[in-house]
Amino acid sequence: MAVSTSPACILRERLLAGDWVHMFPEGGRTCDPEARLGANFKPGVGWLIAETHPVTLPFYHLGMQRVLPVGSSRPRSGHRLRVVFGAPLDSTSGWADEVCARRAGDTTDGPRLWDSLAAELHDVLAGMERAVHPSFAGTDAAQR
Repeated sequence: MAVSTSPACILRERLLAGDWVHMFPEGGRTCDPEARLGANFKPGVGWLIAETHPVTLPFYHLGMQRVLPVGSSRPRSGHRLRVVFGAPLDSTSGWADEVCARRAGDTTDGPRLWDSLAAELHDVLAGMERAVHPSFAGTDAAQR
């Protein structure tokens, strides 16, 4: 039996072992203070949730480009960073099946499930982004 060393499989094994994993499904860091979430997350994050059924704690941060700029390996002090945490998503409670049924029309396995879970997580983070990102200033969400 071959052991896969792909990053996704390594994360899968860590989660199945009960370890904590921190990932940014949107990709990487940016130097643009006005940058926002892209269109959708790739289905790999949905695959990871479907495979491991973790408790997922979504969070959104704003200002990281000043604290840990692209290319730096050490955080810089003296900069303001805003972090907002969402409600935990417990994928062991039937959450994944409910998401897939709502988004894809049925509960399923495979790519439709992965796409549904990735889209759901993106929507959760996009809602958090609307609450704190300056480009949404003046909207009801930004007033919270």
